[in-house]
Amino acid sequence: MKETIKTICRLTEEDKKCIRSKYLNIVSPDDLEYKYNDDGTVTITKYVGIAIEVNIPSEIEGRVVTSIGERAFGGCSSLTNIIIPDNVTSIGYGAFGDCSSLESITIPNSVTSIGARTFSDCISLTNITIPDSVTSIGGYAFSGCSSLTNIIIPDNVTSIEYGAFGDCSSLESITIPNSVTSIGVGTFSDCISLTNITIPDSVTSIGEWAFRGCSSLTNITIPNSVVIVQRGAFDGCSKLIDISVDTNNKVYFSIDGVLFSKIKKELIRCPEGKKGVYIIPYSIKSIGNGSFRNCSNLVKIVIPDSVKSIDYGSFRDCSNLLEITIPDSVKSIGPLAFILCSNLTKVFIPNHVKSIGYETFEGCCNLESVVVINRYTKIGEDAFNACNKIVLYGKKNSKVQRYAQKNNIKFKII
Repeated sequence: MKETIKTICRLTEEDKKCIRSKYLNIVSPDDLEYKYNDDGTVTITKYVGIAIEVNIPSEIEGRVVTSIGERAFGGCSSLTNIIIPDNVTSIGYGAFGDCSSLESITIPNSVTSIGARTFSDCISLTNITIPDSVTSIGGYAFSGCSSLTNIIIPDNVTSIEYGAFGDCSSLESITIPNSVTSIGVGTFSDCISLTNITIPDSVTSIGEWAFRGCSSLTNITIPNSVVIVQRGAFDGCSKLIDISVDTNNKVYFSIDGVLFSKIKKELIRCPEGKKGVYIIPYSIKSIGNGSFRNCSNLVKIVIPDSVKSIDYGSFRDCSNLLEITIPDSVKSIGPLAFILCSNLTKVFIPNHVKSIGYETFEGCCNLESVVVINRYTKIGEDAFNACNKIVLYGKKNSKVQRYAQKNNIKFKII
């Protein structure tokens, strides 16, 4: 016994710190770097200890700890559990980012905001309780938390910012409260296990790429409160077969699971899981940017003669599209409109089309014939790039003939 006491007494200060941190889980000021705030409180700026479980002190030198600073615990790959004291109100940018072994964290009711990238890439985090005091969740706050399976957002949160839950590949369910008014850019992108989500009536906007890559999502309902659905919100949702809209919505409506704009009479998004033949309803005036992108299960699309424009990337990557009829009402075909439609074999461009955008048919490797009726139709750069089987048909001395000659494409006069 005497020898044991003697040995401990001979330990250096560094050895004592190691024992205290690793085995007793008591975090002393020696394990932390911190600064005093103007109001006399303390912000933790960096953790320098080696404990795998940390209970952050509520006070340091008699001063209350109120915030966890930017990257304070970032990259602490051995940490498994953290308890944040009740006095903390803010957690800074990336405070616990890249804590790859972190399994559990306790956030007190005093915290009002979770900053950008706070828990990003905490790949071992399976569950987290966000307290009712939190009103905002910052950009990429939980992005890359690949073990997180479910999350409940408290009733006081009003905004979920860009990429907040992006790449949460195990996330199966999430509850969004009625307090949330906007779903930011890429908020749930690449949540590949998410099968269902309910958007509450409080939400007014759905950001670009909000649900991009949610490959297990089969249906989604847009409430009457939504007035903005940005482009690409549902891109990469390969199993999505139905986008429903509340009948009282004043901006959007849906027919057969396809999303339309009431005001512009525009087709906004056809779900990527739709199969076979699709007939666009009459009265639709434009086919929107990327509206059929990656609809690889469609083999035929019928466009009514009410449509006047086919916008940028409208049918991009419709890899199994065999047939499409462009009506005489169409005046312009936007850039990349049919890019990588690799099974498309023939296209007829009617008389009223004034322009074909750049790279419109690029990569349509099985495209054999394109007939351009109007001699003055402008053709954009690389419109038929990598279409190695193509023959262009048009009138003598037409712009399409000059385009064919310039680009060494076979041309036949009609």
